[in-house]
Amino acid sequence: MWRWKHGERAGFSAGDVLVATIGGSVVGCFHSAVMPLQLEPGLAVPVSFDGDFAVLPECRGQDLSCQAHDIMDRRLLERGVVLRGGFTSRDLNEGFYQKRFGYIFVSTAQTTFRKIIALTPLQEKFAKLGNRLLRRGGLQRSLSRRGFVVDILIQDFPPAHIEMKG
Repeated sequence: MWRWKHGERAGFSAGDVLVATIGGSVVGCFHSAVMPLQLEPGLAVPVSFDGDFAVLPECRGQDLSCQAHDIMDRRLLERGVVLRGGFTSRDLNEGFYQKRFGYIFVSTAQTTFRKIIALTPLQEKFAKLGNRLLRRGGLQRSLSRRGFVVDILIQDFPPAHIEMKG
């Protein structure tokens, strides 16, 4: 299950994967991803993001998830990983992870991007918008008196300064 998804990941280690077996048959798989977390320039600590845990339905209820977590915990500590995290729902965390392992739920914000942002198309769109707005007489008179300035800051992009004058 994990090979197609994680095997080519930079920093992948076979130690990130734990396979559960019963009587020689694979009944579950647990995967974590260890990567550096940059706390500040020059200071990174190894962290683990847990995920992709699956157990065959007929083998659930045998405490395999807790056993896998504990085995992985020892492996991660041996590798110097001091922080573990994962992606789950508040209900699952409160019903399982917090009770069993003491995990704390931290809300996150996620954004879905519809397009990859590049500066050139963005500049072209602003230029077209500016030209349409300037064709309106009332706005043109207003801009001739005061002007209009917008500064746009998008993380990891150079600042954009837009100045409109009539």
